[in-house]
Formats: sequence, C-alpha cells, structure tokens
Amino acid sequence: MHIEKNICDTLLGTLLDILGKSKDHINSRYDLHEMGICKELQPVKDYDTGNIHLAKACFSMKPEEKKLFCTVLKGAKLPKRFASNISSRVQIEDMKVSGYKSHDAHFILHYLLQIAVRKVLPKNVSLVLIRLGNYFRAICSKVIRRSDLEKMKDEIIDIECELEKIFPPSFFDIMTHLPIHLVDEIKLGGPTHLRWMYSTERTMCDFKGLVRNRKNLEGAIVEGFSAIECLTFISRYLPDMVKTTFSRYQTEDDENNQTEEGDVSPLFPKTGHPIRSMNKRKGKTFNMEHHEWFEAHRYALFNTGDEKVETFIKEHKNLIDNRTRGNAWVKAQIHSREFSDWFRDKVKNIEVSNHLRWLAKGPNFVAKRYTGYFINGYRFHTKTRDDPCKTQNSGVTLSATTDSFASARDHNPIDGMVIYYGIIQDIIEIDYWGCFSVVLFRCDWFHNEVDEYGLTRVYFNKKCSTNDPFVLASQVHQVFYVEDSIEKNVYYARNKVPVDLYDLEEENCPNIEETFWRETNDDIGSSEIVLDVDVRWSREDLLVDIIDLSSLAQLSEDVTMETSEEEDDFDDTDWDWMEADD
Repeated sequence: MHIEKNICDTLLGTLLDILGKSKDHINSRYDLHEMGICKELQPVKDYDTGNIHLAKACFSMKPEEKKLFCTVLKGAKLPKRFASNISSRVQIEDMKVSGYKSHDAHFILHYLLQIAVRKVLPKNVSLVLIRLGNYFRAICSKVIRRSDLEKMKDEIIDIECELEKIFPPSFFDIMTHLPIHLVDEIKLGGPTHLRWMYSTERTMCDFKGLVRNRKNLEGAIVEGFSAIECLTFISRYLPDMVKTTFSRYQTEDDENNQTEEGDVSPLFPKTGHPIRSMNKRKGKTFNMEHHEWFEAHRYALFNTGDEKVETFIKEHKNLIDNRTRGNAWVKAQIHSREFSDWFRDKVKNIEVSNHLRWLAKGPNFVAKRYTGYFINGYRFHTKTRDDPCKTQNSGVTLSATTDSFASARDHNPIDGMVIYYGIIQDIIEIDYWGCFSVVLFRCDWFHNEVDEYGLTRVYFNKKCSTNDPFVLASQVHQVFYVEDSIEKNVYYARNKVPVDLYDLEEENCPNIEETFWRETNDDIGSSEIVLDVDVRWSREDLLVDIIDLSSLAQLSEDVTMETSEEEDDFDDTDWDWMEADD
C-alpha cells in the first residue's frame, strides 16, 4: 500500500508538474547531459541572457490538458463506502491533487488514472500508464492463479522498461523498483489483500472511537470491545430473543418464500434485502402496467434455472420451429412473445408442483418498489436516488449467454457470451400470489465497445435491448462510470469488487489476458527492443521552459516551506468512511 502511495505521488507530481513533487526538474535534465541520452531534453544555455532552456518532455501537458486530467478525478462519482471523496482533494484551477490518503492513491492508480491519461497524453505514454494501473489491480485481486504469477512478473518488467524510455532517470528510485518484487512476495505470503494495512488501520480507528475515559484508554477500549462482542454473539446465535441485522432479513425471506404446504419455494431464493429509508421501510406498492407486467413475468420465466421449466421452454421452441416458416430471428421473437400464454395453458392439463402452477399463472399486478437493494456484496441504488448524491451505485453489468443476431435477416445466430452495461431505473419486487416473490431491476442498457487502449466505452445516448429491460437482482454485478473528459455522453465502465467476497474460488480470478491487454500488431507495449525507431522524447507543440538561474535559490526555499506544511499522509483518523476491498 505504501508502494502504491509513493508511485502515485511520483506520477501525479511529474505529470501535473506540481512544485516540489515533479521528478522532471533542471537537475534531472543535467543528468541526461552527463549520461549522454535523450538529447532533445538536455538543457540548453542561452549565453546572451544566461537563462536555461528546457524542452517539454513527451509526458508534459498543456494547462488545458492538465485541467482535463484533474476534471476526470474531480467529476468521478464513486460507489458508496468504496472510496473516500477524492474530488475534495483535486484543485482544477491550481492543476494539482494534494492531501489524499493511501487508499485514495490505491483507488486512483487502479481505476481513475487510466481514464485521466486517455485523452491528454501521447499514446505511448498513456498506454504504459494504463498497463501499470492494470498490473497493480491484478496483484491486489482476492483470488490469483499460481500459473498467472509468472505472467504478472513478466508484465511489470516490461512496464518498467517502457517507463525508462519515457521518464528521466530521477523518476526511478527504490519505490519504482519494488513492484518487480511484489509477485515474489505473493508466492511466499499469499494474496496481497490478506497482508496490507487497510483493515488494521480501520480497526484501530474503531478502537479509538470506543474511548470514553481518556484517563484509562486501554480499559475503555477493552470494555467497549467486550460489549460489542457480546452483542454480536447474541445477535448471531440467539436470534429468537430479538430480531437483529443478522437474522431479520433471513427470517422475512423464509416467510416470503414459503408455499402453502409450508415448504420453501425452490424458485428464486432470496439472498439480498432492500435498503430501507426512514419513510419507506417496507417498499412502496404500485400497480404495474400491462406491458411492464408482461416483460417482468417473461424475464422471470426464462431465468428460473429450474430443470422442469427448461424442459417446457425447449418443448415450446421445438413447436415453434415445426409450425413456423421464417428465419431464426422470426422464430425467436414468436417464442419469446407466446411462451408465457402457452405455458399457462399447458400446466392446466398436467400434474405439476404447486410453485410451477403459480409461476405459470403470472404475478400479481400489485408490486413493491424500492430505491435501494443490497445483494451479492453490492449496494444498488436507482438513478433517481443517485442523482443528488456524491456517490454512484446505479451502474450494473450483466454477462449473459444468448443468441446473437447480426440483423433481422440473420439466419445463423451465434450462441455466445454478451456483456451488457446499464443503469438501474427502478427496483421492483413482483409477487406470485404469496407463493414466492422475485426482485427485478429495470435498467436502461447502452451500446458499448472496447477501445484501442483496452478500456470499455459506454455510449449513454445509444440504448439497446429496449424491449427487455428487466434483469434479476442476483444476476448483475456493479460498475461505476467515469465520464470522458472531451466526448459528450461517453463514459468508461470500471468494475467494482464486492466488499464481502469470501468465496475464493477460481471463477473469481481476473482474466489475465484481458487485464494485461495490449494492442495487436503494434510495437507499443511490446517487450521487443526496436533500435531503429525514431523515438520522440519531447513535445514540439509546447513552448520550452526558460529558467533564470538567479531565481533557483528562492525557488528551492519556497519548495522547502511548502513541504514542511504538508499534513501527515499516514494519518489514520479518516478511516470511518470505508468498508473497502477486504
């Protein structure tokens, strides 16, 4: 965590040319002269005036580009309890970022730096910084395959070599060298998230909050901690005495999912619970429109996961194929539109279980509406609830195996994995006449693509799947969107890790091929050294810096005073906001 903090300080200070923080200064340029490298960046002395001329490096930015860089960090709305309010640490007019904590640097490096450099830096610079952030996010994953560790080590060595082509030698201190050894530490000690200090510092903050008697600090902490442990034990193991946060939702879910015979329905078991505000403790009831009722019921039918229902779906699909002329697109539309009515008539004449009979009948038109829901370790809000907030919890992503049609004339659909990105517009709970209930998210889905940097771009002005807006709450994962600094209605989707991910299975491993993405047929990011390439070390579209040697002494004094006034970066008094990655 301290390696990330120091590297983030160095990157932000150098890219934004922050006074006293940048590694690109006059002494580093004289180092280039002594080493005989990067002739374009070496200092040039004007013997007439005695001033020093310094060309702008390839990673330097214009003032308007620095403001765009800071705008991305300032305007990013982050999920609640996922990170602190980083926007308060960004000064757009001053073009700098200061006063952020270690976890802020962790978050910037993993999620925001890639978006900030996307439009303001040359491609060779921005691509290597994107890869650096992806590397740190990969080694901080909760589940890592042993076979991927060597790929990670090769990747960081390649990244370090690319950085040496861009930044001056003064950029590379011990902190920029240590990431190479982090993979070896994982081999010896296990995943990084089990050994970093974030959880310990948050626990120490909680202990400090237990102090009621400053004369006897240790005794106050022990007394408060013992009381919390006793209450937690009673809440978990003596649920009949009182309803608590550990038992009340599970009790309500079991009651809602019971059939008339008293058995729990096997369809749509509840794993989450609504986030209830003071004025809406049990959700707001409303009457569904017929088209909304049909779309919600249709999605529930096709996503039960029940073997018997799947058998009925295959039977109806074969029936449509035999009686209907036309291409696969037409048959798929008819199957989707007519299955619910066919299924309702089908179960009237055969013997089926009680929950299948109520499923075929369809839900009640009276449903409940919520503004927030907690499931799968994610806290979801509707867009209406998110708009006035400084946080963002309405972004969702869904990976679905479906028939992909190129157009309505496509005769050969491809059955493959399709990734959807959207925003939650409504959270409803439909009731199947007291037998069981289903929680659905009604979402706006948008077109998306992967750009030349490996980032997922989502176009909010281009909607898709408008006829199928619903999705099961248990199927989606949470993402947050970072707005493009230049293009309107273009956002970058960033995946969020659930806060209570404890099932450390191989399926939760990151896809290394996607994480360490690099452009095909391009030398940028390749480990092969090409000696005959004309590398541009400077930016010709920026004016050179002119330094008066007589002012260097005063500049050094100002930097010393500013550094002495900075706050301690490792203060642990601001940790109550976060239930972060562990």
